[in-house]
Amino acid sequence: MMFRTELNREQTDPRSERQMLRFSSFLVLLVISASSALADRYDVYLYHDSNNALPWNFEVAVGRPQPTPGPVANQIGWRQLTAPRGPNQLTLDPGDTFRDCLDCPEMIVVPAGSFMMGMSANEKEEDEADDYGPQRKVTIAQPFAVGRYEVTFQEWDACAADGGCEPQTQDQGWGRGRRPVFKVRWKDAKAYVAWLSKKTGMQYRLLSEAEWEYAARAGTRTRFPWGNTITNAQANYTGTFTYSYDGKVKFSGFRGAKKIQTLEVGSFSPNAFGLYDMHGNASEWVEDCYRYTYAEFPQTPLDGSPRVWACNQHVVRGGSFKHGFPGPLRSASRTSESEGELDNEYGYVGLRVARTLTLHVARTPKSPSSTTVR
Repeated sequence: MMFRTELNREQTDPRSERQMLRFSSFLVLLVISASSALADRYDVYLYHDSNNALPWNFEVAVGRPQPTPGPVANQIGWRQLTAPRGPNQLTLDPGDTFRDCLDCPEMIVVPAGSFMMGMSANEKEEDEADDYGPQRKVTIAQPFAVGRYEVTFQEWDACAADGGCEPQTQDQGWGRGRRPVFKVRWKDAKAYVAWLSKKTGMQYRLLSEAEWEYAARAGTRTRFPWGNTITNAQANYTGTFTYSYDGKVKFSGFRGAKKIQTLEVGSFSPNAFGLYDMHGNASEWVEDCYRYTYAEFPQTPLDGSPRVWACNQHVVRGGSFKHGFPGPLRSASRTSESEGELDNEYGYVGLRVARTLTLHVARTPKSPSSTTVR
């Protein structure tokens, strides 16, 4: 048994849209309150096309595990709104995208897997010290969700308007909207993920350093997910230097090909996991405390969990538009920033969020090991 209603975006402004969403959800819950005796559970879903090509839709499914979205299933973000939760939960597969609220970052499910963390000899520059080793095998045992893009000013401003974050005014006059928020202090990054968790009831957090490198590599073993060299057509960095095909740093002549400032997220192609701007644009906080090399961690976890203790330096990954040399943008490169004030020259630090996915065994699984995640 199913009830469905649509809200056409073309006929509403944002304020009335939110009001209609709340009103429609109230109506459908009233409808099913009289029907809940027909089944031991019911589910209410909100779904939409992340490209805004479809209207908002509500669907109430009574006595079945999930709604049927039709031919655009892989483009649609799903979110259960409110209802008694049964053992049959919404299925999210690697590559699926979703948003947990109108103002939340768009997330994508990253698959479980193993990789060699740290920098191999082929990824190092000539005579480079072993600051990124020793390598070790890390296994990510369960899928997890990662922000497809770096957190934007638009998303940050929503948090600030709701009282969850400090207003971020440092935009350098470049514009806000879908540009990545930057000059974000550690405590403010933590406040943002805490706000998301409270708003959605889900476990939002920063990525661990291992998760970040796993997501950035996306199954590759080269300096970058596209190979061993880099140009301004692949990432937003100053681009004064690049790598020659023999692995040496060389003057590129690319300077000026892009404006030396942040660009809107998604301006370059994604990696194989569907993630944008893992290299350049704004650098990104991760959860781990910083030490110079991995050898300084006698009990480094091999399950992807962060290395944390009482510290005031945390790892920063990905490099930023300010870097003229490509080294800091490599998948294995790492640097740090303090919990206090950011570096004046290279402290263009933003963030990308992760969300832990809870595993549920289906009531009538397709196979003995069948699970769903939410």
